[in-house]
Amino acid sequence: MLKTFNNDTFLKAYSSDNKAFGNNKALFDKFLGASRDRKLPITSLSFSPDSKIFAFGNGDGTIKLWSIEGREIKTFKGNNRVTSVSFSPDGKTLASAADNTVQIWSREGILLKTFDLKSGSYVQSVRFSPDGRTIALASWDNTVKILDTDGRELKIFKGHNSWVHDVNFSPDGQYIVSKDADGTAKFWSINGIELKTLKTGTVSLSPDGKILALGSTDGTVILKSLDLDELLNLGCGWLHGYLKNSSKVSESDKHLCDGIATEK
Repeated sequence: MLKTFNNDTFLKAYSSDNKAFGNNKALFDKFLGASRDRKLPITSLSFSPDSKIFAFGNGDGTIKLWSIEGREIKTFKGNNRVTSVSFSPDGKTLASAADNTVQIWSREGILLKTFDLKSGSYVQSVRFSPDGRTIALASWDNTVKILDTDGRELKIFKGHNSWVHDVNFSPDGQYIVSKDADGTAKFWSINGIELKTLKTGTVSLSPDGKILALGSTDGTVILKSLDLDELLNLGCGWLHGYLKNSSKVSESDKHLCDGIATEK
């Protein structure tokens, strides 16, 4: 089943026989909780791990849960315009982002935690790690932040020159892909080592994390194989001297590349 959204925030759901699901405008209106006149933007979508429920964030600050059969399950009232929603790997909780705030909800709509970030962060994307222990945030301050599920900041990845609008973990949780507004995609080790930088229109990882698809503005798609060990070796080769000798690097970060081969 394929679901598509247009700029008027109306949803059409297509089954495998390419027929519009329900073919019913009233259902579309109900599904979105808005008439065409309101034109509320859908800002983010996330399927539950079992693919039976999906969540979407709205421009009015609400988060809605619906079954794929078209039944409204729950509406949460978040903070301001919701920019991103993401189910946890076990499907029991949901993270949402709005302005400088990240909120964790139960599947039943109970607000469990609120994390207030520093002014100017403005979170554009929120993602759970595959093990559910950490959360990655893409921010307007040109950074990727890694938090634990209690809101403690574990790492900040710096290197983008414009605001970061998307972030994702690899399926094994060993590296992170981020994308910024000027079309730059960066690959990071989970410890924050910048492994590779690419210019691209859009980027997607295969489910096994071994193939990267890059879409460009000229209509071409490039497939690249990914080898994490090779990327780590290359990144640490670049950074080895800086990590060991720079006064700006914390003592703990000086050992990020320990045990990683750097031969070329």
